Amino acid sequence: MNYLTIIINSISLLLIAFLCITVKPRMKKLSESLGECLFPLTRRKNWLSIIVIVAACGMIILQFFREFQFYIMIIMDAVAVLGTEICIKDFIVFKTAGVYEKALVTDGRIIYRDDIIAFPTLEYENTEEYLKEKMEDEYSEDALETSQRTLKIVTNSSGEIYTYFASKEERAKVVELLTK
Repeated sequence: MNYLTIIINSISLLLIAFLCITVKPRMKKLSESLGECLFPLTRRKNWLSIIVIVAACGMIILQFFREFQFYIMIIMDAVAVLGTEICIKDFIVFKTAGVYEKALVTDGRIIYRDDIIAFPTLEYENTEEYLKEKMEDEYSEDALETSQRTLKIVTNSSGEIYTYFASKEERAKVVELLTK
């Protein structure tokens, strides 16, 4: 093992440690940019992020004991650091899920209020035809329940987005807050 390999692997481990240390400040900065939380949504525990970060560190530590070609080592380090960054962003967004003054944070997305154009599902979901269609379906009970927990949002930047909520009451509260 040469010194260049040791240096590159050490830098990668330091980058992962730095990314993990910056979770709290990044959450605080995101909360400040979103404004006050009007309604917190059901927040999932994301254990997969922790597993991925441990695996990323393991990939780098493995390189101290096993010698790979230089380009393979660079790819493994890059994948470990980028994978950690993606998991941390995912962790932060899922931890801050809710309706805020300036945005809706759900399903791993941040949808700003000024970017929202329309809520098409609200226009047709209470019509007789729609309810009749849902009741005639073979799986009508499941279909109706799913449709009551799903919201279609049209945005300027991302087009159509489907968001899913834990319950129909949670969805109703989100719709109420977003349509004000």
